[in-house]
Amino acid sequence: MTVQALIMSLIAGIQDTRTRLEVARTIHYLHEVYKTGRASEAEIKKSLFEVALTVIKYKDPMLTDEEAKEQAKEWAEKLMNEFKMESMFALTLGRMNQFAL
Repeated sequence: MTVQALIMSLIAGIQDTRTRLEVARTIHYLHEVYKTGRASEAEIKKSLFEVALTVIKYKDPMLTDEEAKEQAKEWAEKLMNEFKMESMFALTLGRMNQFAL
């Protein structure tokens, strides 16, 4: 899945447009910070966990804290893995273009 597809999946079920946009914007911002190397992987993953936990609790307030944290951890890992994949693809593409000249 792409970062965009993961975001859409995470925010599915949230009816408020402003909330959906803020979550998407926050995750995209974290992706840009990761790509530029302004924060460590651990810091980005922690922030993704916090965003995911907030969304999960918003969508399903009946979950226990442990269940919500487990789901948030899974989402943070999925998003972080996709950040890495997209960054590697961009880096590889950039290198290929460099040699094509």
